[in-house]
Amino acid sequence: MKILHINTNSTVGGAAVAANRLHQGLLKNRVDSQFLFKYGNIDNQTFIKYPLSYGLINKVENKYKKYLLNKYPNRTETRFSIENHFGNVSDYINAMDIDIVHLHWINNFLRVEDISNINKPIVWSLHDMNPFTGGCHYDEECEGYRSNCGTCRVLSENKACNRSYNALLKKETLWLKQDITVNGLSKWLAECAKSSRLFSNRTIVNIPNPIDLECFNVIDKVTARDRLSLPLNKKIILFGAWGVNSDPRKGFSYFKKAISKTNLKKDELVILLLGDPPIDEANNEFDIISLGFVSSNKKLNLIYSAVDVFISPSKQENLSNMILESLACGTPVVAFNIGGNSDMIVHKNNGFLANAFDEKSLAEGLDWTLEDEIRIRHLSINSRQSVANKFDLNTVITKYIELYMKIKNK
Repeated sequence: MKILHINTNSTVGGAAVAANRLHQGLLKNRVDSQFLFKYGNIDNQTFIKYPLSYGLINKVENKYKKYLLNKYPNRTETRFSIENHFGNVSDYINAMDIDIVHLHWINNFLRVEDISNINKPIVWSLHDMNPFTGGCHYDEECEGYRSNCGTCRVLSENKACNRSYNALLKKETLWLKQDITVNGLSKWLAECAKSSRLFSNRTIVNIPNPIDLECFNVIDKVTARDRLSLPLNKKIILFGAWGVNSDPRKGFSYFKKAISKTNLKKDELVILLLGDPPIDEANNEFDIISLGFVSSNKKLNLIYSAVDVFISPSKQENLSNMILESLACGTPVVAFNIGGNSDMIVHKNNGFLANAFDEKSLAEGLDWTLEDEIRIRHLSINSRQSVANKFDLNTVITKYIELYMKIKNK
């Protein structure tokens, strides 16, 4: 059985990380797996960089997309993708000796036409909502994808037949006869897909991202803090998100408000920032340490193990890699009870599910998690065990192999 994974980037971004873990897990289980990508570099013979870069064409097209988006000056900061117009990746894919094409995050790589022209069965893992919307990656809870995306909250466009409507109609028309099995990585996104106009009649499954528990494991907190030069006598809260400066969905504003409402004293607390949160906007009453962007799994393992709690206040979230990583390292998570968070977090068992968009509830979760040392130890044990039960690499890979075999043999 030969599987081809396709993701726009080889290593950067949450979808790339998740797709890589699946790819490597399949290889460990002796499945013939390859990974096709457009951007990035990786020294591994199972990874294939698409040979046609269309360098000048890409630059022109990207400028044209920006021009089109600028026609919506009141659009929100939520990502909205306008499809590619150039390229023909499907011919390249169809020439490969493969059984199943597994799509991941393919924006700015595969066109709508490419997907309709692939002559092999497709599994499509939904890393966001874009595959079944008219262009937005998260819908800001407008649910226009259920009907026709005719009025777009993200574009702030009220016309019935606008860009999002036409894009959704094009997908519906061209993908009508395509063999696509949809994988909602979280129960929430699987349900969204089932209720969508585009995928309501498709086979929809719910198989999560896997995580390697040998890569992300529990390291003694004192040891981890010593290696990172972090204080031993303080509580440490970790906030992390990629692209938080440009994506309000990550909820940094809720994080700042929640911190100010906790019962925690500033001389007893350290805030660790992972990713690109803006220091000048953080609550400077507390001791703040910024680690910037960290790509090394070994260092991430140390960071998660060193802190007492990870906070994830996203407004919409699918199946967060960072939540899985934190839990695997034995660190409980406080997050809003939205999206796929409840797939991973069991309230007051391995973390705290706060009321949606309520910074007071978020603060309550931090206080409850950190107020008792015995509770912290129990939460740590439960965190690791919960991931081992549901998201362990070997367990999840078996489910993917069963899905591939079912599709291949039908």
